[in-house]
Amino acid sequence: MVSIDSKVIEFRNLIALKLLSHAPEKMLIQTLADNSARELTSDDLPVIELMLEAFDLILDHSVNAVRINGSETNIRRAMRLILQDFQSKLDVDPDQLIAEYPSLPAPAQAQLLAQVNEIKIAQPQLSNHSLNYLTTELFILYCRYSQGEPSPYQLNQIFTSGQLAMIQGNQPIFTLAQSLVAGVSKAVKTELNEIESYYLMLKIWLSVQN
Repeated sequence: MVSIDSKVIEFRNLIALKLLSHAPEKMLIQTLADNSARELTSDDLPVIELMLEAFDLILDHSVNAVRINGSETNIRRAMRLILQDFQSKLDVDPDQLIAEYPSLPAPAQAQLLAQVNEIKIAQPQLSNHSLNYLTTELFILYCRYSQGEPSPYQLNQIFTSGQLAMIQGNQPIFTLAQSLVAGVSKAVKTELNEIESYYLMLKIWLSVQN
């Protein structure tokens, strides 16, 4: 069995993450390796294509451009898995985790750090593992809304009116989720879909239960 250099794996993860963040926009193949220490080879895209197939995502490419087609749910699933490879360990301090995230501009780092502190103040019982999970979700929101064109479902496609009322009724956590989503919105200078607050509220609630 042929072993693959860890630097090659990291490079391919970075390219996949870039494509996922920009989905469904097309990216010029010649620009994929910009700001990387390594050049794109003929082997890289086929490997990334196989990796994405596990998430029911399609790598659609022409002679000089490439993009990812698939549902928003699967795009985010793939991003979560790839981001795990950039974590030195699962229970690393959230501040260190943010520093380990790839290609994160300094203003976005500062924004995430502020939001982690906001979560810590509102839910001091959360473990580092839970905080890292929520931080990753915020990072994904930042990537999708600053670089791509996310297409999340509408509220009435996912939740019944009773479920929406129940979520809104958990006021402290729902208010926290709304504040965090508003912070991402301010950072990326665009409005996030209203469903993001509901998704994030459920993720915070599940983290609190654990």
